[in-house]
Amino acid sequence: VSVLYWCYRTASTKEQVDLGQRELTFRAQQRSPTMDAYVSWAVIFFLAAAAVSGAVLFFFVRDSHNMIPYATHASLLLSIFLCVLPFPLLALDVDAALESVDAGRTESYVNSWISVWWMLIFFATQVMAWVVLPILQEYDGAGQFTPGARFKHAIKENVRMYIVLGIVAGVLMGYIIFLAGVRSIGGMVALCLAAANAFGLTLLVVFLSIGLVGVPKLLWHLSSAETILKEEYRRGRQIHEDLDIAKTDMTLLRAEVVRRDPLVEEDERVNLATMLDEIAMLEKFVPLSHTNVGERRGADGPLQEKNLVELNAEVKRTIKICRRLQYQWKQVVKECCQLERVTTGVERSPYWVVVRAPLLKILAVLAGIVTLLILWSELVVPFQEVTATKLSVVEIFVMNPTTRFVACVLFLYYMAGCCYWAVFRLRVFDIYVVVPRVSDGASLCFVSTFLTRVLLPLCYNFLFISDLTKTHTLVTYSRLFGNMDVVVFLGEWFNRFMPVFIPILAVLIELKVIHRLMQAIGIEGFETGEESAIQRQREQEEGRQLVARAMNSELRDVAAGAAPAAAAVAISPAAAAGGEMQEKPKPAVSKRYEEWKAKRAAREAGTTDV
Repeated sequence: VSVLYWCYRTASTKEQVDLGQRELTFRAQQRSPTMDAYVSWAVIFFLAAAAVSGAVLFFFVRDSHNMIPYATHASLLLSIFLCVLPFPLLALDVDAALESVDAGRTESYVNSWISVWWMLIFFATQVMAWVVLPILQEYDGAGQFTPGARFKHAIKENVRMYIVLGIVAGVLMGYIIFLAGVRSIGGMVALCLAAANAFGLTLLVVFLSIGLVGVPKLLWHLSSAETILKEEYRRGRQIHEDLDIAKTDMTLLRAEVVRRDPLVEEDERVNLATMLDEIAMLEKFVPLSHTNVGERRGADGPLQEKNLVELNAEVKRTIKICRRLQYQWKQVVKECCQLERVTTGVERSPYWVVVRAPLLKILAVLAGIVTLLILWSELVVPFQEVTATKLSVVEIFVMNPTTRFVACVLFLYYMAGCCYWAVFRLRVFDIYVVVPRVSDGASLCFVSTFLTRVLLPLCYNFLFISDLTKTHTLVTYSRLFGNMDVVVFLGEWFNRFMPVFIPILAVLIELKVIHRLMQAIGIEGFETGEESAIQRQREQEEGRQLVARAMNSELRDVAAGAAPAAAAVAISPAAAAGGEMQEKPKPAVSKRYEEWKAKRAAREAGTTDV
């Protein structure tokens, strides 16, 4: 849609040149047809953003949508929409403002109506980021058995968290208010807005630095089938190990639930049966072992007594992890099988040789160039006032009437893509992980919270490196949100020099310093690259053997007439390290678990007879 708009603007510019300067000045003073055209394109961008938002949400919840409440679906759709719409809208805002300046106007063509959109986006993103999404995130992981109880629990947890944060923030804000001498209510509100902008800008510095460095490297990495295959082997090894741990945890939880069956009161048996039904549903997709409870207790010690709510919360969390890891493992096996056929020459694919590899390498080089231009602009813009010279490459392209809209779309969309890519790769202690098709509501709410918090600072940062943040510019966004200089610490100096840390952090990321710090505090998703060549080769070989055994297992299952997903080969540690494959005998099934299944079948049969 942005390309279509650029074609339209190019044609309109050519037409205006043909009309002559006098006719152009006359039309610039009129409301129509220029304003009507901007309104029409804004509506088109609105509809396109809605379509993209629905497609993105469907991409992540295609197979898990039935496990996410409708309210969470609606909130996620709205938050994604709010994270997509501002970028074409800002490009339209900048184009209209600069076009108005060229026409000699004192007000932008779109100022009368686009300011309302910006205010709605601002308040909607703040409500979603600080109220709605955190509550829904907590609601999704709550262990209560009724929607009302889960909602109350989510409210209480968020209130408790905000009380703690409020005390800390209140002390800091009080200190800053005392230093700044703020005495009016309006000044305090403005100070809060400046603080929110400062927090979002800090997040932006981190995520944008990671994305600007990572995206070009990712594109180059994806151009080689052999490189992807090696990394998939390593990733498959880690996923298989995590899946084994998750299955073990799920087996122990099931044993705990069954053991609690004779201990709970009659009115709690329904809740216990609900947990067992969820576990039974999981077993259709993820095969679990049926080790006897007594054997587990003897091996792992006595099982601890747990509250049913806490137990249910842990069951729900483990079910999500098992489903996600099982899907990832199947995808790794499928991807490795396909890549092996390409790398070994069994399947001669013109797509890889002729199209994908050269195209991605070209895109990687272009992305690297754009990254360098953005980093250079972030570094030099704060010092342009001293030199009185345009040093920002982004500003030069944006201010040029010929490249104006193309530069806005290129740099703004690229910055948004890099920042969002880094946010989606964020994983905290393997709890909130976003995976295509099987993402859960809590993980999506977690990611959407960060997206909505960095959205407006990202738009502001683009205007900053384009030198369009001053309030006297005709850009409506700058007029509304460009006056964040309420206090010296949180205002002009902070907004001016904080982006300088983006290129500095980018260098530290390239040197793996930030990666080590992230892993030290439990934030995963970014490798340090410090593994030795021997260690990486060993991990790749172990992953290759695991994938090969999984493929052989599926082939045997198909030959025997069974579903490939139903039979899983248990691999011993020795086999994983390079020994021969050994199939473990199926352990004894828990008698109590079988009794529960028999009671359930009898109950269903009795209900059918009635």
